[in-house]
Amino acid sequence: VISIAYKREEISVLKYRVLAASFIVIGILIALVLPFGYQRIFDIIL
Repeated sequence: VISIAYKREEISVLKYRVLAASFIVIGILIALVLPFGYQRIFDIIL
């Protein structure tokens, strides 16, 4: 979605880089938190 807007020149290069970097950081954070999150959820349920 971001790359389509970037190719159409709807967003600037700086905004494109900031959005891309933020999506990468959010993805890494989710990947790090998920295993612990699942463990907590199972501990609460069981």
